[in-house]
Amino acid sequence: MKNYIDAILKSLFIITLKVFVIPLKVTDSARKSILNSNKEEKKTDFVILLWIKNFYDAGIVLSYPIGVSFILYSYWATGVYPGDEPLTPSLIAMFIGVYFSPVFLGFCREIIAYFLVSVIKLEEISQNTSIRSQLKDTADSDIQSFIKKQKDRQNN
Repeated sequence: MKNYIDAILKSLFIITLKVFVIPLKVTDSARKSILNSNKEEKKTDFVILLWIKNFYDAGIVLSYPIGVSFILYSYWATGVYPGDEPLTPSLIAMFIGVYFSPVFLGFCREIIAYFLVSVIKLEEISQNTSIRSQLKDTADSDIQSFIKKQKDRQNN
């Protein structure tokens, strides 16, 4: 029974509080990915997929500055400044949208990353298969040359 209560409390924690932490984790992950993007570029031949993934990472990192700039510009363009009025529902909705925008972009990035990982794994399998076939061909030719040498020795 205690495990069940612990599971209920953990579930409530995940549903209520972790929702507000996820955008920050997604942003931090994108920031780290952007900083390490040069290492990834050297490893793959699929530059376009990697560029799309990096594009989403850049969008995630820039979503907060661009979103806040958009909110400030929209208020400036309408002549209403954040200090003039109390928090309006539209302002609250815009801040919520900006805050959770990394989650949406992160979801799109995850889909792209899934395809990228699949393609990279296929590329690795292809390389391993070609190396094995080259080794097999080399081994076959070595065996054939050894057999030929043995026959030549027997004939002499």
